[in-house]
Amino acid sequence: MAGGIVSHPAVRDRVPDADDWGIVSRVIGGGGFLIIDQLRPAFSAVTAVARTVVPFTALVASGARRNLFFHNNSNGICFIKLGAGVIAGTSFTTRLSRQGFYEVQWPNYTGIVTAVWSTPGAGDLQITETF
Repeated sequence: MAGGIVSHPAVRDRVPDADDWGIVSRVIGGGGFLIIDQLRPAFSAVTAVARTVVPFTALVASGARRNLFFHNNSNGICFIKLGAGVIAGTSFTTRLSRQGFYEVQWPNYTGIVTAVWSTPGAGDLQITETF
């Protein structure tokens, strides 16, 4: 410790890099103040997938993904799995009722997403990713 500053390879005293994600925090001075820099997404991509009873890959894995939102724009039940191999009613992460909404909480999931509806019909799954 020199001059009251702890030297550690994991500690940085600079602006977050462009590829940093989430919340970066640092203590400023000796007063114990905490400044939180939240890196906000710069753009989004919206995908609409037609309703089907055949399991499908809704999203491929993406390390650049920061947020993930789903809206079941149909009158049926849509099963979403954060991972491969969704099975309606048996193997899923969340069950979206008609017009249901689901947000993946931070820190965000960056892997594959699969989905399927329990019955055929009209409508789609609206998926929004932010980067």
